[in-house]
Amino acid sequence: MPVQSAPAHSPAFSESHPRLFRYHRARLETCPPAAGAHARGDSSTTASRGAVLGSLQRGTTTTTEVCDAHPHLLRAATFHGEPLRRPCPVCRRTSLAFLRYVYSDELGQYSGRLRTAAEVVEMTTEYGHLRVFVVEVCRSCAWNHLMASFVVGDGTPRRPPRRTPTVEDEYG
Repeated sequence: MPVQSAPAHSPAFSESHPRLFRYHRARLETCPPAAGAHARGDSSTTASRGAVLGSLQRGTTTTTEVCDAHPHLLRAATFHGEPLRRPCPVCRRTSLAFLRYVYSDELGQYSGRLRTAAEVVEMTTEYGHLRVFVVEVCRSCAWNHLMASFVVGDGTPRRPPRRTPTVEDEYG
């Protein structure tokens, strides 16, 4: 299964974390945008996820090939993920978590950060175009899969905020 690059509108992210996500495709049924958010441009990826799991069951793919989450992604799932009740499709443990990454030119330097479902709903009225990526991550075996990708927002373009200096700017 080929690995896709990060979103085209976030070149800094794709250059600094080329393997943060493994862009397998999966399904949207368990991770809707959020209550109250109106999504457009949904990308449900059922077939790809089924193909990856099927090849794992047939033995044509090993668990080390599909359980390859980046350490930053595992750390984010541990401390910021929304826990799921269903078991991991690979190791059968209940340590799955959802992560929602939000990208937009309107967010400026804050693009590519983790957001909760409530924050995504709130942001739909504050921003015109947000691309949300929902990733499923198992904290036990490092399974990771892009569950969905969708666009939310009110459609009104806005300018990005002014860039504010960060600690990284000062200390490199």
